[in-house]
Amino acid sequence: MGNKKINNLFLVLISILILIGIPYLLYTIGTFVEINYFGYINNWWVVLLFIFVLISIFILGEIDIEKNMAYFFLLFFTIPFFILGMRLGVKPTLNSESYTLLIDKEKEIDHFDSILLKLENDFAQLEIESLEEQAHKSPAFKNHEIIFFTSGSAKLSDFNKLRIKAFISSLENCKLNIKGYTDAIGNTPSNKDISDERAQNVADFIKSIDQQNNRINKVVSFGADHQLVENRNEISRSKNRRVTIEIVGKVDEETKAIEKKIQNEISKIREDIKNSKMERDSLMKMVFQGVE
Repeated sequence: MGNKKINNLFLVLISILILIGIPYLLYTIGTFVEINYFGYINNWWVVLLFIFVLISIFILGEIDIEKNMAYFFLLFFTIPFFILGMRLGVKPTLNSESYTLLIDKEKEIDHFDSILLKLENDFAQLEIESLEEQAHKSPAFKNHEIIFFTSGSAKLSDFNKLRIKAFISSLENCKLNIKGYTDAIGNTPSNKDISDERAQNVADFIKSIDQQNNRINKVVSFGADHQLVENRNEISRSKNRRVTIEIVGKVDEETKAIEKKIQNEISKIREDIKNSKMERDSLMKMVFQGVE
C-alpha cells in the first residue's frame, strides 16, 4: 500500500512537470527564435492564426477529434507557448547620429530652462526691491489696505472711499493688485459674483481718483476662499467680506524698461524652448523609428 501511494505521488509530480515544464520549456526555446520580415505583428495574433489552422486541419481532414483528443490538446496547449516566446519582426536599430543630436537637444532644453528660471527670479526680485525702495523712502509706507463690506453688498460706503483715497494718496507710480472675498454664507457662484463686483468697484474708484500714475495690475475674486478668520459669528464673518489692495511693484521708467527687457527675454527663451522641444520630438521619431 505504501509503494502504491509513492507511485501515485510520483505520477502526480510527473504530470505537473509535464503540464508546466514542457510549455515553459517551449516558451524559453521560442525566445531564441527570431523571424525577420517586413513589419511587426503581435504574437497573440499568430497564436489565434495557429488555432484557426489547427481546427481547420482537423475539420477539413475529417480527423476524429474525440479519438485524437490527446494530440489535439497537446498541440493546442504547447505550440502557442512556443509562438508566444518568439521574437517576430526585424530587430530595431538606433540611428546613432540622430541619437547624438537628441542628447545635445535635451541638454539645450535643460540650459534654456535654467536661463528661464533665473530670468523669472530676477523679475520677482525686481518687484521686491521696488517695494523695499518705496518703504525706505516713507517710514509710514503700507504695502496693502483692506476694505470691508456689509453682508450681501458690493457698494462702497463713504467711509470706505475716504480710506481708499487716504491710502492711494500716499502712493506714487505703484502697481496694484485688487482681490475680492466674501464670507462663507451663500453658495459658491453667488459668492464669486459678489466678490468680483466688490473688487471691480474698488478698482474703478481707484481709477477715478488716482492722479499719481499708479497702475492696477490685476483684479481677481476668490469668493469664500482664503478666509481671514473662521466664520463663527457675524463679527468674524464681517472680517471676511473684504477687498484687499496690494502693492506688487513700482512703476517708474527705469523699472519699466528693465521689466520690459526681462519680459522680452523670457518670451524669447520660452519660444526657444518650444522650438527645441519640437526638434527633440522629431529626433525621437527618427531615433526610435521602427521600435514597437
